[in-house]
Amino acid sequence: MRAIFRICLGLAGATALQPQDPGRLTLVTTAHQFGPVGNRDPLGVMSPSGEWLAYSVAYRLYIQRTVGGPLAELPPCRATIRHLAWLPDDRTLAVDCGDPQARWWTYDTATKTRHPLWPESSLQIPLAKLEQLAWSADGRKVAGVLHSGNETELWIVNADGSKREVQSIAASLTFPAWAPDSRLACLSFSEGKQSLSFPCGVQSSEPRIAAYGSIAFSADGKRIYIGIPNAQGTLDLWSRPIANGGAETQLTRFASDTYAPSVARSGTLLLKRSDYRTFVAAVPANGGSVTPLALFQSMTPSWSPKGDQVALTFGSWRRVMDDFHYPDIAQDIGLISSAGPTPALAPARVVLASPSEDQGLCWSPNGKWMVLHSHKDLSDDLWIQPADGSGEPKLLTHFGRASETDWPRWSADGKWVVVAAYKHGERPQRHVLYLIGVDQATGSTTQAPREVALEGFAEEITHAEWMPESDRIVFQAFRGNNRQTIYVVSRSGGRPTPLFHFQSEQHVAGISVSPDGQWIAYVAPASDGYLQLFRVRLAANNSSEQLTFDPSNKTQPAYSPDGARIALTVWNYDAQFWTIAPE
Repeated sequence: MRAIFRICLGLAGATALQPQDPGRLTLVTTAHQFGPVGNRDPLGVMSPSGEWLAYSVAYRLYIQRTVGGPLAELPPCRATIRHLAWLPDDRTLAVDCGDPQARWWTYDTATKTRHPLWPESSLQIPLAKLEQLAWSADGRKVAGVLHSGNETELWIVNADGSKREVQSIAASLTFPAWAPDSRLACLSFSEGKQSLSFPCGVQSSEPRIAAYGSIAFSADGKRIYIGIPNAQGTLDLWSRPIANGGAETQLTRFASDTYAPSVARSGTLLLKRSDYRTFVAAVPANGGSVTPLALFQSMTPSWSPKGDQVALTFGSWRRVMDDFHYPDIAQDIGLISSAGPTPALAPARVVLASPSEDQGLCWSPNGKWMVLHSHKDLSDDLWIQPADGSGEPKLLTHFGRASETDWPRWSADGKWVVVAAYKHGERPQRHVLYLIGVDQATGSTTQAPREVALEGFAEEITHAEWMPESDRIVFQAFRGNNRQTIYVVSRSGGRPTPLFHFQSEQHVAGISVSPDGQWIAYVAPASDGYLQLFRVRLAANNSSEQLTFDPSNKTQPAYSPDGARIALTVWNYDAQFWTIAPE
């Protein structure tokens, strides 16, 4: 499943080790993300004058003064924002809205209006497909990249979209950046390593410097700012001289990633620091205190049939470095005891630790088999394996690596597995329900995956669960960016019946049905501003009640087999924007 969570190593309460001169570092603001699943890090960039910070959270766009003051929201995009760039006039912002029909927009930050970046007449060339646009200091040229197979085309066009220069590079290029002397730098990935390339696309004879995230030049053009991995596997921001013989300077030593620099004409530097925490906990089914089950980085809990174990996703998936290599990331599946006197400090058993994303385990009702989601072996599929670890995982589906498969769920009668996954061959892509027949006695497939036909339904499905009698499927879907509905439908398909509507911008939070079928647990914003756990009674009035109240975000609820507890993920997912004053 794409983007299960974007993480940067950081312990709860971790403090920052400041630059050589602590007085130069100032916190501007903190952007709060909508959830650890299905989201990308907030983006942020400083205006050329250094007066304004523009940043995004999913599809929302904000600006505020770097010295503080009120926050202003600009018109939102239809999809997740992928890139931000200020134009040299200090007023106009270019935004990649992620919408294939109208990808690039310019925002007038003074009037809070927006327009397509280039007129339709200029789209005879694939300008709309260009990524990570960067404007030259004089505003006359725009650089962007266009990926095609194993090559990248580096485009330089006039600001109005006319006349272009195109250079094909036998490497994957990202984040072009203009030097004050109008040369271009970028990051280049080849031979399994990403490094700084300056001039962009030119292979240097010097040792390659591993780098991640966007890059920026100092105001005088003598230095370049880049995020470089440290011994702990996180990113520090460094200042490197352009000319030979100068000294490198480490600017940050946080306990989590610092990267994504942008520079004002005054020399002030803006950077981003990721602040991420997540762990598995449990709460009484009728509400109460949240108790940690694990003290290590973990999420997506599910219960064993006896309720004595909890499966979870663990590992140090780090947003910048691992996402670049997605789906080959540090995310594995493990088990912990659900009844330990103290929270677990590490998994008691590792179920799967492939080089790629592994997560989303469920047991067969008889406890003999496990079905899980993994990207191992160039896949984005479901796998089945003996629960006792006596055999290797075997493919249960053949959706392929680009499928974006959700977490599987096994029916109580042991005959069926349901999962949401991309519909094959449909554009634009969307998740639909697939039903797989499985014999829990032998682990063999009795019915190949087939789509559950939903009459008159075209919403995006995020997660599916079973009703206890195993002949009905409960699923969660959303329309737009925050309107969510819980539906029920027959296992054989038909027209879904809406059970409950609510608003939440956390798209992939998951739901859970109580073992007696009377309640559905879900996550939604509460009056305190946090995403809290709720439950809705499946009765005529569909009454809802809040179950958690502590100041933390929740997601991914899972009822225990006896219905007494609900496991969940507690998380914090922020991006802090800091400035470093010039020397």
